[in-house]
Amino acid sequence: SIRLAKKLPSLGVDVLDISSGGNLKAQKIKVHQTLQTDLAGKIREALRADGKELLIGTVGYITDGPFARSLVEEDEDPKADLVLAARQFLREPDFVLSAADQLDVDVKWPIQYHRATPKNRKQHSK
Repeated sequence: SIRLAKKLPSLGVDVLDISSGGNLKAQKIKVHQTLQTDLAGKIREALRADGKELLIGTVGYITDGPFARSLVEEDEDPKADLVLAARQFLREPDFVLSAADQLDVDVKWPIQYHRATPKNRKQHSK
């Protein structure tokens, strides 16, 4: 994966979505929250060490705003440049609103949601 990633910038690729797949039963992967994000971090680190510029996206067990933010803002060397959360949207269609609330970020709520705002959540009408 690292060798391939190093070739992509010269081919005009801007972003690489890092995932180990995990689609084969024969794979014996020890699943944990940072399995995918650690892989993304290793690829990003190898690219930077080689002076290659390629945006790295990460996936996997991204279930809340603070964890997502930590992946792109971790110290001086984050694991990824962007977070790609898909499964959490299937579990929680308003994940953007939840993450924004957790991170104390103002977002514009969809007009249809204004009357159904939970009492413990901020509603912004910007």
